[in-house]
Amino acid sequence: MFYRLDLRLVGTQASACGTSRMEHLMNLDIRSRGFDLTSSLRLHTERQLAFALSRFAPRIGVVLVRLEDTNGPKGGADKRCRIEARLEGHAPLVAEVTGADLYGAIDVAAERMGRAVSRSVSRTLDRSVERNFGRDLNLALDQTIDQSQA
Repeated sequence: MFYRLDLRLVGTQASACGTSRMEHLMNLDIRSRGFDLTSSLRLHTERQLAFALSRFAPRIGVVLVRLEDTNGPKGGADKRCRIEARLEGHAPLVAEVTGADLYGAIDVAAERMGRAVSRSVSRTLDRSVERNFGRDLNLALDQTIDQSQA
């Protein structure tokens, strides 16, 4: 069973002119295997992902969620939640958790995915700053050398 939706994330963004209201759509695809996807499980997944990923919504293209009961009615720690986020310009990020409780597995996987996306985005920003800083530093050095030779 699967459920696909565009999750509308609403937030505010601070700027020099004050705060503005932002709205982004995040494509969310939730599929279950070995059991029926209930509305409460779907809503829990949506809320956890919205909380963990909302600030990165403009950078995220698609989020795939796979919920699975590997042992079926036998029981045990066999509930698996696998979340894959596809960011623009990045390799897909994956967080997978297996546990006895599916709600708990979703919570932990969403939290891990939030940290993974945050790390990935900050690495990209760090590289961008380093490139720009290096370019600005070289330009400043060239201007200093030109001025000292004149």
